Amino acid sequence: MSKYLIKSPYTILVKVAQAGDNEEYRVGDSVIIEDDNGKHIVKVVKSCERINAEPLYTILHKATQQELDNEKNNQVKIDKAFKLCNDCIDKMKLNMKLKKVYANNDASKILFYFTSSTRVDFRELVKKLASEFARTRIEMRQITEREEVAMFGGVGQCGRVCCCADFLEDFGQVAIKMAKNQNIALNPNKVNGFCGKLLCCLGYENQDYIEAMQVMPKVGQVLNLPDGAKGVVHFNHLIKKIVRVEVQDNDEMIIKDFTLEELAQCNDDLPKGYEIIDCDYDKNKFENN
Repeated sequence: MSKYLIKSPYTILVKVAQAGDNEEYRVGDSVIIEDDNGKHIVKVVKSCERINAEPLYTILHKATQQELDNEKNNQVKIDKAFKLCNDCIDKMKLNMKLKKVYANNDASKILFYFTSSTRVDFRELVKKLASEFARTRIEMRQITEREEVAMFGGVGQCGRVCCCADFLEDFGQVAIKMAKNQNIALNPNKVNGFCGKLLCCLGYENQDYIEAMQVMPKVGQVLNLPDGAKGVVHFNHLIKKIVRVEVQDNDEMIIKDFTLEELAQCNDDLPKGYEIIDCDYDKNKFENN
């Protein structure tokens, strides 16, 4: 099975078949693609001259009226399968939660996606479903919490569609250390997504933060300042290369911000050549969160 078909079909990247295909495809057209599970209908939502990724599927042809009718008729079968499967799960007292039922275009295969905290022996369940849907291949697919969000989608904390439901093809490994590297408060509401797992996007810039930590001074380190005074590193903005230091001013401690390049000119152990990133930086508005 292709994992991409648990997502919205609108995220599938396809290419036009080269041989014997003279059809023109326009935005809004319903077209047929095929994978190991059979043929499926997707819609053309955008036409691109160039793409950076290898297409996942090839468009076979425009959907015929029969194939469009199949798609409508499938929904009745899917609804019936969902209810029947849920009833059987309750009667058999199986430790699983049915999340979605999907059928390919000719309904020769029906897939049941479910979540469970343990391994499930669903052999009897499959037999029951197979007896109700003759000449149809029944497959049960256990999915993770991340795959569940990829399937149903949602809007993340950033205000955009969840990456897993939009473009992400590989969840990868995300660790709590990535949040620590980025000075993000380890609050579950901040670092966890809908799936209850760490945000996939924590890994996007992690390598940049690791490289930045290697050149920035350590928190607590005493540095020479451009005005001749000394200060203690209080906070580093790793991406902007801004260092916030505490400076003794008479009887009180005050906070001052310097670029890494400014401090490198009066501290031999700091690397030179790092300029502040142009991102509308304002020292009066700089915040460490």
